[in-house]
Amino acid sequence: MTHKEKILVFAVNSGFNKTQFCKKCGLSNGYLDSKGSITTDKLALILENFRNLSINWLLFDEGEMLKKENGGIKSGQNKTLSDFPSEEIAHYVIDNPEKFKKGNVLDQFLTVSEEISEIIRFLHEKNDLLMESRIFRQYIGSNIDLLEIEKEEKDLEEKKKKIKEAIIEKFASKKNS
Repeated sequence: MTHKEKILVFAVNSGFNKTQFCKKCGLSNGYLDSKGSITTDKLALILENFRNLSINWLLFDEGEMLKKENGGIKSGQNKTLSDFPSEEIAHYVIDNPEKFKKGNVLDQFLTVSEEISEIIRFLHEKNDLLMESRIFRQYIGSNIDLLEIEKEEKDLEEKKKKIKEAIIEKFASKKNS
């Protein structure tokens, strides 16, 4: 089952139809029917509105769909990220590069996860192992490229603003002459 299919199951079990669920989360009506994986911004909207949705169930097919009221997970057999050995996490990252594309659900999971500092520490410790992976290097390279593109876009917007201001100033000075 895809992440979107699982979210739909969660929505129905929570008493919502697709339209109601999408509206509550601020998603477009056809989002859950669209092709492609769920993006981080959309996952964040869902998790903000439905804090009882178990990320372990959604991402790793582990445990119950719903968290306990106290924030724990319903099933005592569920694991949190800290239950996994660091090497297992690194191998997961290396073996599943498609889950690390910009905007993917796992990016958001890592962002919202309480264990983020543990992951960062591990990644620093295992940097050499990760850098041996061609796919991981490509992932890092593509993120750098995206940051550079975003910076160029920002610079172009700034130039556009300055040109617009100069044109307005020129017209204003001609009008006053």
